[in-house]
Amino acid sequence: MIKYTIAENFNDLFQCVNNGATHIVIQQTGLTASYGFMTLAVEYCHPLNVKVYAVINPRIESHCYTLFDAEMMREDIIQFNKLNVDGFIFGALDRDNGVDIKTMRTLVQTVGSTTVIMSTAFDKIPMRAQLKAMDTLIDIGISALITHGSASYLSSVTENIHQLGRLLRHSKGQIEIIPEVMSDSEIKTLAEWIPFQYVYGRDV
Repeated sequence: MIKYTIAENFNDLFQCVNNGATHIVIQQTGLTASYGFMTLAVEYCHPLNVKVYAVINPRIESHCYTLFDAEMMREDIIQFNKLNVDGFIFGALDRDNGVDIKTMRTLVQTVGSTTVIMSTAFDKIPMRAQLKAMDTLIDIGISALITHGSASYLSSVTENIHQLGRLLRHSKGQIEIIPEVMSDSEIKTLAEWIPFQYVYGRDV
């Protein structure tokens, strides 16, 4: 199982790599990391064969972005692409919490051939609309999506097995489903139900 491990500063990054992490997600309090941090992350990780993924998110309150937000995201992607990051993680929603198709297409086109993963913004989409949203993401060119299986973090991901299974069945291998986990014990319990290839989290 491959773990996408979050690092918010260089000390986090150093410890994650020291503990054997192979896929590092760079963010700072849920927002886009500084160019300086991203530069050092790539320079440190790549010689060690550790992949680096950049979260692109200009503000924390909402994933419904303005034109200015989207332009900031586009510029960050352009700069980070020059560093040869291994992938980008972002998600843009419209006012009804559906996929903002126009913004997502623009950002994916800016990314080019680098991997794009839908962020946990996916969990904000109403469950009744998530399967259709998944189809949209596949059409746009998203390779994976991160989900807790619920918009509420009061529940453990292991309590959302039914929804995770529903998403996995619908994906038909066209897009990876990456559960967001809070601990290694959740990973162990999750694996007993569904053998996911990837997980995402801070303490994994």
